[in-house]
Amino acid sequence: MREFSLWVMVICLAQPVLAEDYRLLTAEIPPFTSMEEGYKGLFLDVIEELMQRTGDKVELVYQPWKRSQADVAMASADKKMLIAPLTRVLEREAKYDWILQIYQYSMVFVALDPRVEINNMEALKQVPVCVIRESPGQYKLRRLNFANIVDRGDESQCYKMLESGRVKAVFSHGVIMSRWNYTRQGGEANKLIFGARFPAIPIFMSSSKGVINDESKARFHIAFDEMVVDGTYRQILDKYEKRF
Repeated sequence: MREFSLWVMVICLAQPVLAEDYRLLTAEIPPFTSMEEGYKGLFLDVIEELMQRTGDKVELVYQPWKRSQADVAMASADKKMLIAPLTRVLEREAKYDWILQIYQYSMVFVALDPRVEINNMEALKQVPVCVIRESPGQYKLRRLNFANIVDRGDESQCYKMLESGRVKAVFSHGVIMSRWNYTRQGGEANKLIFGARFPAIPIFMSSSKGVINDESKARFHIAFDEMVVDGTYRQILDKYEKRF
């Protein structure tokens, strides 16, 4: 009986890991995801490399970000839906399974006019501030009791308003996002004035509840750790962090 048990264990361990087919819902959120040729996005570069290493496949689906979040939050596990890049905040915690942290950023107020008191919270509450609609940034401003919030579908629209003077500051999801979005609007990144950074918060590749079991999750983490050790992850970061 003992020999039989050992043989069963060996056979089970020898079974190949079955590849999975996933659908990754996202939106254009530069520099994390992008439709620009040669720069598909920091997150998509990392996830593509992950899937190659784990043997899994992923279908990329671009659609409005708010819709992507809703679709993944409501989907059953058999739909195999992933979502990225998704910031992990209290308002989202129970809606998704948090599979793998890929990056982190610090929210920051950004201005162009040096007369704006960028590090004076009470002064900023008195002027219009632009932020991405239904984002961690907007959640944060609401908790801080900002009343004059102007929300837009993406951060690049906020910089158009900042240049025209319709808002006095942008509450950005990180310096790298600020520099990318302002530069892509034709601005010069070195003209941006940054306030003090808020504590860093993590961004994940996440999924609908119950999509990824512990074994598959472990495979993603092992593959990601290998990318860090062999320098692949650093190469991807440098491609995006050092561009502007």
